[in-house]
Amino acid sequence: MASLEKHLIRRDHGLALLFTPPFDDGPRDPGYIKGYPPGLRENGGQYSHAAMCAIMAFAKSGAGDKAHDLFALLNPINHALTAAEADRYKVEPYVVAADVYSVALNVPPISICRPAVASGPIATD
Repeated sequence: MASLEKHLIRRDHGLALLFTPPFDDGPRDPGYIKGYPPGLRENGGQYSHAAMCAIMAFAKSGAGDKAHDLFALLNPINHALTAAEADRYKVEPYVVAADVYSVALNVPPISICRPAVASGPIATD
C-alpha cells in the first residue's frame, strides 16, 4: 500500500493509476495493453475498478483515513466542482468513469474514456 501511495496516487490530478510508467516503444510485450497509447485505459491510466479495490484494501487494513482520502480523491463530484472541471470530466458528476486518461500527450489529464456501468451482480467481499 505504501508503494501505491508513493508511485500511483496522483493527488495533483485526482488519479490512482493502475501502474507506471505506461508501456510504449520498448522491448517488453505485456500483451494487449501495449495496443493502447501510453496513459490510456489499462496502459498506465486509471482503471477505476482497481482503484476502488485499493479503497477497500486500505479500509480492510485498518487505514480508514487513507480509504476515505482515496474515496474523496476519486469521487466524481470532486472532479466537477466548477464548470471547467465538469467539462474536463466529460460525464455526469454522479458517474464513476471506468477509465481515466493519465498522459497529457493523448488528452488532458482527467478526461474520461467511458462510464462504468454495472451489468450484473457485484460482490463486495
